[in-house]
Amino acid sequence: MIILVCAGGWYEMIWMPGSSYQGALPTATDDIRVLEQELHTHVHTLGRQIGERNLFHYDQLLLAAEYIRTEFQSAGYDVRRQTFEVSGKICENIEVELRGMDRPEDILVIGAHYDSVKGSPGANDNGTGVAAVLTLARHFAQSPVSRTLRFV
Repeated sequence: MIILVCAGGWYEMIWMPGSSYQGALPTATDDIRVLEQELHTHVHTLGRQIGERNLFHYDQLLLAAEYIRTEFQSAGYDVRRQTFEVSGKICENIEVELRGMDRPEDILVIGAHYDSVKGSPGANDNGTGVAAVLTLARHFAQSPVSRTLRFV
């Protein structure tokens, strides 16, 4: 009986509705290729050029923060910094906002942490998340939105 219950629980945890896509992927458009390059550039910059960034590699953490601020500014945003102290070192949250036209009081937060775990260059944790935030912010920068978008 226990085996049956465990098997049923396991099935419920991994079961996915619908069916997986089968077949060839569609050819990437020029827009998709540009998006791919932009994402790749951010991940490469954070994971390879800057590398491990945390309290143990504080200079790199500061470089990552500067990179993010610069990218937001180049997209036309006014950057806000929320500073706080951790283990005697100043850290910061970096945010920009695109005010909604119809319902500005409804705020959608799109965020990622930019520090990395000790011993890791942080390409996947969380360079990919930062790349997504920066890319979304750039692509929405000149678009009217109904709700406020806050990129953190």
